[in-house]
Amino acid sequence: MTPAMADCRVLVTGGAGFIGSRLVRRLAADGARCWVFDNLHPQVHGPGARAPDLGDRTRLIIGDVGDPTCFTAAVLEAEPHIVYHLAAETGTGQSMTEPTRYSRANVMGTAHLVDAMRQLARPPEALILAGSRAIYGEGEYLTADGRKVTPGTRSAEAMAAGRFTPEVEGEGALVPAATLEQARAAPSSVYASTKLMQEHLVLQAG
Repeated sequence: MTPAMADCRVLVTGGAGFIGSRLVRRLAADGARCWVFDNLHPQVHGPGARAPDLGDRTRLIIGDVGDPTCFTAAVLEAEPHIVYHLAAETGTGQSMTEPTRYSRANVMGTAHLVDAMRQLARPPEALILAGSRAIYGEGEYLTADGRKVTPGTRSAEAMAAGRFTPEVEGEGALVPAATLEQARAAPSSVYASTKLMQEHLVLQAG
């Protein structure tokens, strides 16, 4: 048990998923009291999904972040010191054909969280948002002379010709480079745009 976490109240949205459930078990082992808010979506958890065993220091509330009434009630019940916001619709390709679904969960869900936290008598000490590398699009590459560039979306012509490495006109062959957090955002899918909007929402709310 970690003294700093003893009896800390933690809300984890999406806390029954692969990452969230492991986070919750670790937090509980460190002494935290956890509230998990998750919709147990069949696409993530499989058909007929049952709630995972998260231990006796955790309360699971089944609900959808897109439902402001249910979500707000969970936040007010938890009265969290810390919020981990992991709940999100994921998948770049699927997001292009279901933009409303992704925007409802990722953008409006985050807005509902902000609204709910504002109703608390004491605001949380921290809100940790699970970001995504997708907001950087293709990410950063190095030119032959070592300069960093951010390519745009790969063209249909390049893909059809089997040229899968992103291109920047006049720069020659590009080499993938580590993409740092301060790199230029260049989302190339609805999913990526909603994850970037999440960042803007929580930073501006904060």
